[in-house]
Parts: sequence; structure tokens; C-alpha cells
Amino acid sequence: MNPRLGAAGNEEADMRREGQRSMEGMARGYARLLGGTAGLFALLATLVNATLALSVQAPVVALQRSLAGISAGSGVSIDAFAGSITGALVLAMLIGLAALVIVLGFCWYAGRIAGALVGDPHAGGGAGRRVALVSGLVWVAGSLVAVLAFHADASISWLLATLGVILASPDGASLSGYAVNAAAGSFLAVQVVILLALQGIAILIALGLGALAGRAGAEGAIDTARRIPAAPLMWQPPANGQPYVYPAGSSSPQSPAAWYPPYPGYPAFPPTQSPPPQQHSDAAPAQTPPAENPATT
Repeated sequence: MNPRLGAAGNEEADMRREGQRSMEGMARGYARLLGGTAGLFALLATLVNATLALSVQAPVVALQRSLAGISAGSGVSIDAFAGSITGALVLAMLIGLAALVIVLGFCWYAGRIAGALVGDPHAGGGAGRRVALVSGLVWVAGSLVAVLAFHADASISWLLATLGVILASPDGASLSGYAVNAAAGSFLAVQVVILLALQGIAILIALGLGALAGRAGAEGAIDTARRIPAAPLMWQPPANGQPYVYPAGSSSPQSPAAWYPPYPGYPAFPPTQSPPPQQHSDAAPAQTPPAENPATT
């Protein structure tokens, strides 16, 4: 084996691997950028849900009183407070689902970019997961700020935390220990743990859906690239006196003829001339005498 050919092959393989790593890095960068953009939509949904939670904070505190009274045996009805709270929870869930659909759209687009750059559907799935992860972390950070700073929780973590505190100490629990608008440190810690657990489950679901959306986008980009015909090779003059090698079965293109301006008084283009008529002769073709048979002589 020629050592020069082997070195050239190794260099070409290294260049291909370097180009592949560069394309993968670009795909990851686009995925992080799209994940941050999708996170802004998730943050907007969190802001809307926090505003919605603040609007029903008084019924929530009243519901906590009723739950504490029921645990003490007072038999306070909670039907008067369930309507507005249930409506707010349903509306917050619909807003969250709309934000999830938007995030999945960004996952699909990130997968399409990764598929066009790398040419592998698995790269699209990874890009979709990355978008879902980045946007999910932004959503978790916004939710923690809303709960810790403003006590605005649009999920059911406050309800689960209230039930947990009441069940843990049904006789000694006081209202100031678990009220949402003035929560004590122990209640707030339980609420944050439950909130993170619920959001962790939601992020796991979003990661799976984001991977599917990204893979679908990558497969669509790869199929589109396969249907586009390859561009023909352009003719280039030989460099440094070296002959240009054309692919097998193709004819070497000819350079276009140079155009010169006409002489004064002559048309720019020569008139079209019809081919001269073929001349026919009435004379019979000359007959070639047959060769003599040597046997008759």
C-alpha cells in the first residue's frame, strides 16, 4: 500500500470527523438557544398562572380553614369555596398544556435543524430533549420564585401540603402554620418539595414528548434533503496545468463561444440560412461489370 495514499485517507477521515463534531456542536447550540426561547413562553405561562392563583387566594385560605375544621370535627362545608378554586385549577392546567404545545413546536424545529446539519434522526431526538430540558428548568425556576416570594401557587401542591400538615398533626395544627398567604417555614418546605416532585414528573413527560417531536423533525429534514436532486457539477478551468477529471459517463463541458461586435453595416447575428437542396442526377448509376469466372477461361 502506498504510504502517501494511506496518509491522505487518514487525513480525509480526520477532516470528516472534525466536520461531524462541528455540526453536532452547532446543533447543540441551536437547541440551547431554542430551549431558552421556549422557556420564555413557559415563564409567561407561569406568570399568568401566578396571577390566577393570587386572584383566588382568599377562597384557598377559606378552604384551608374548612379542612382544619373538618379534621377537628366541626363539620364546616367546603362546597361554597370549591367552585372558584376548581375553575382556577382547570384554567391553569389548560394554560400549561398550551405552553407545552409551544415547547414541543420548538423541539420539532430544533430536531429539524439537527437533522439537516448532522443527518441522523437520533441527533434530532437529542435536540428535542435538550430544548425540553432547558425550557423545563426555566419553568421550575419561575415557579419557585412565584411560590417563595409571592405565595402564588397555581398547582395542587398547596392542597397536598395542607392535607399533609393536617394529617400529621390533626390536633395541634394552627391556621398560621399552613395558610398559603402567610405560610410558616415548615409548611412552605413541604409545599416546595411537593411542587418539585410534581414538576419533575411533568419534565420527564416533556422530555419524552420532546424527543419524539425532535426525531420527527429530523426525519422530515432528512427526507426533504433526499428528494432534492443534486446540483450538476460546474466546469472549472484546470489549475496549475493539471487536467480536470470528469465523472464517468459525463461529457466534458465546452466553454461558450466568444461574441464579437459586428462590423458596421452588418447585422448583429447572421441570417438564418436554409440547408442547400440535395442535387439529384437523372443519369443511371454506372454498372460495375461482373468479375470473370476464372473457371471459364
